Amino acid sequence: MNGDARPTKPKGINTVKRTLADGTVRVYHYDRKSGQPIDGEPGTPEFDASLRRARRAGRPRRGKMKAPESAWKIIAKAYQESPEYKALVPKTRQDRDRMIGEIIDKFEFQTVGDLGKRRVREDFYNWRNEMADTPAKADKMMGLLSLLLQFAYDRGTVDVNHAARIKRLTGHGTRKDIIVTADQEAKLLAAASPHLGRAMRFAMLTAMRQGDMCRITRDQVRDGWLHYTPSKTAKSTAAQVWLPVFALPPLKELIDELLALPDCGTLLPWDGERGYRALEPGNIDFQWRKLRDKVLGPQTDLHWHDQRGTAITRLFEAECTDAEVSSISGHAGRSETSLRDYQARTKKLALSAFTKLARSMAQPVVGNVVALAR
Repeated sequence: MNGDARPTKPKGINTVKRTLADGTVRVYHYDRKSGQPIDGEPGTPEFDASLRRARRAGRPRRGKMKAPESAWKIIAKAYQESPEYKALVPKTRQDRDRMIGEIIDKFEFQTVGDLGKRRVREDFYNWRNEMADTPAKADKMMGLLSLLLQFAYDRGTVDVNHAARIKRLTGHGTRKDIIVTADQEAKLLAAASPHLGRAMRFAMLTAMRQGDMCRITRDQVRDGWLHYTPSKTAKSTAAQVWLPVFALPPLKELIDELLALPDCGTLLPWDGERGYRALEPGNIDFQWRKLRDKVLGPQTDLHWHDQRGTAITRLFEAECTDAEVSSISGHAGRSETSLRDYQARTKKLALSAFTKLARSMAQPVVGNVVALAR
């Protein structure tokens, strides 16, 4: 090889010539892979050492921009740590946690800035429309969206609540006029399994909410009274309910039947393949819907909770006063009396209510008013 021959430049090296202000031409070498400048000239020990150092160091990494955190995760975390959320009964918290998870899955991409833009309301309406086949669920989701954004607005996280006053798909009516008729009740009870039939009779006789009836224990029945505190108002009003079992023969018969069964920890048992165990809201609701669809058809607009409404309606039909009905149903009433006076008044009203109901049930059936016997 000719000694004057120029050394071969390694692959991956870029060479750039620059003319300085004084006219001098400088040659610069860069490693293409690492982007580092290389000292010396190709073929020299200085160049080889600089190239090795550059390739060991590698190309400097650019810092990745952190994506903005989801606004719904921020709002949900703050809400679930708030006193308002912690004051809810466990079942309500469980339901809201599930719905909040759906909201985050749907709108995780939205930032706090997005929630302040008017067009975000279109996203909410589009989601509502996607759930049109289940209008009740759609309305609940829109209601929770509005509640969370109002919570965030009150605390200064967002500047406006764009989920407020989204039109409902089910209207603003209530289910107060939807009751279980005498014919429907007879058909359902005739086809129900023993444990589901006992639960239905209990609900229709006590007007108790599903969650409360699944928590009732045997020791809450004492001296002919069934005593409990409705979970829905336990932290707000602590209203108590005293049901005079002895005053309503069908209820006394049912309670005696339940107490004669094996003790499973609660008053109402679930008789399954594993034997008697505590009744669970999820099981009772699932089995009820299966029974309703089988006996009355899936198009029948009846929910488990409508049995509570039916029981309250029958108390009114027995000419009970508002105060007497609330003493059975557990609806909180406004009272300036002391807690001790309120308890005594509640027991007296409940006894009066069940006495009237028992008298009404002893009368012949007229129309859809049915005796609540087995």
